[in-house]
Amino acid sequence: IGNGCVVKANHLSSPGEPHVVVNLPDRLAVFKPPGWEVHNFNVERQLASWLQITCSPKCPMFTDSGQDYGFMHRLDVPSSGVVLVAKTSQAYLDMQAQLAAGHVARDYTIFSHGWANPFSSEIRASVHWREDAEHTLVGGRGKHSMTQFKVAGHFSKNQTALSIVAVTITTGRRHQIRSHFAHIGHPVACDGTYTAWATSQIDLNLCSRHCLHRHRVAFVDSTG
Repeated sequence: IGNGCVVKANHLSSPGEPHVVVNLPDRLAVFKPPGWEVHNFNVERQLASWLQITCSPKCPMFTDSGQDYGFMHRLDVPSSGVVLVAKTSQAYLDMQAQLAAGHVARDYTIFSHGWANPFSSEIRASVHWREDAEHTLVGGRGKHSMTQFKVAGHFSKNQTALSIVAVTITTGRRHQIRSHFAHIGHPVACDGTYTAWATSQIDLNLCSRHCLHRHRVAFVDSTG
């Protein structure tokens, strides 16, 4: 995006530890491994706590719950990839504006069930979050959402048909990718929330985590 900063993280199968991918004067990008939560404190391993302990010099933003500890977006606990973090209030507001304007690109790689149509490239469907069920519903009322994708290939594992799909989102709704691909009949592999129970049991032999990885983000840094 212009002369912006591009961050990539190629750790699709590495459980590992978090680490800083790019460290700029007022913002940084961190790799979140699967099994880590960004900052909701529902599981033991917290990216917010890791930042507070690890990063030097200390940034007051990393302890400010009112500004999401500096985090600009999230990733579900079983997923992995790059997460953007602001070090200052000014950077936080700047990144919020970029996100609202659609100037932050977020690219993902997923494995989805079935052989997705290689001639399809877009999902447009409203989504809304159900607090009582802790998942996102597609269609009807809700916020407009768009997911763009390109099928990169098809393969089989343990007699299960799967697709490799490159995904870009222009709206960042909660569980957007997971619910959108379930909506078109190709749920993300190893995602027990959006697959039938029988499919989730088959998935136990495939992988221990969601097959969803944010491998790239692009944004405009403070130098323009």
